[in-house]
Amino acid sequence: CDTERMSLVARLFARSREGTAAAGGAREPVSTRKFTEMQFLRGHTDIVRHLLKVDDTKFVSAGDDGRIIVWQHTTGQALLTIEAHSLPVTCLMLVEQPHSHTLISGSADKTIKVWDLNNGFCNGVLDKHKGSVISLTPIPRHCFSPSNGFCFCSAGSDGKIYVWMYTPSQIENVKAVELKENEKLNCLLVVSPYVVTGSGGSLMFGYHLYDSMFRILQSNHKDAVRCLVTLPNALFASGSIDGSIGIWDAQNLVQLLNLNATEVYADHGIYLYSINVLLTFEV
Repeated sequence: CDTERMSLVARLFARSREGTAAAGGAREPVSTRKFTEMQFLRGHTDIVRHLLKVDDTKFVSAGDDGRIIVWQHTTGQALLTIEAHSLPVTCLMLVEQPHSHTLISGSADKTIKVWDLNNGFCNGVLDKHKGSVISLTPIPRHCFSPSNGFCFCSAGSDGKIYVWMYTPSQIENVKAVELKENEKLNCLLVVSPYVVTGSGGSLMFGYHLYDSMFRILQSNHKDAVRCLVTLPNALFASGSIDGSIGIWDAQNLVQLLNLNATEVYADHGIYLYSINVLLTFEV
């Protein structure tokens, strides 16, 4: 409801003000706490770029060797190794099915593949993109999803977003959208009925799922938007290389807050830190 949403926005704003005040005072000492490695998991031959939780006992890793590995997290045992792609894996998406887990992977080899994590079987190869697949995101079931399957979006360096419908019998491309960004796409998020994108520029776009309309989102970011994440109470957040986090109204695509913003070095395009990943968790 609106009351809960505004309460969340107020708490975020208060924490932002506290952080800004602390930053203006004496610098906090950097923690010297050291962490001890419990075990090394060996299986990849190149940089590991993606880790994704499957359930309470398993997780998935993927990276530049094109390999996907399913691990048992308590023992470190590799349960399943998939030679998935001929070039680096660039994105992963997990879909929970009634009796299995479906993993979707995108790669620099221009393909999207659908995997059954129970046996490592490939249930489909999608090759519509003419460039690297950059991002994958699920479409909520209340938008348009079949009763016995799911829908998702993919975006690539070819400047295209594709909407896919997956059922046990087929995978169908139901929509293609031409991107309007002049910069390289970094991320996308479905905020029904729009697909919101972040790119190498400060502008953000919203593409309507049901027609060809698009909107330019008026962002307070000063540089590239690297990540997007859904928040409770009809909100979402954007993270930028300039170190700021935007809090947005998902219904109207209007920015409500700009957290952690700094003017330091902004004129030179050099920032003290950047936001590359945003995670949400329950407290």
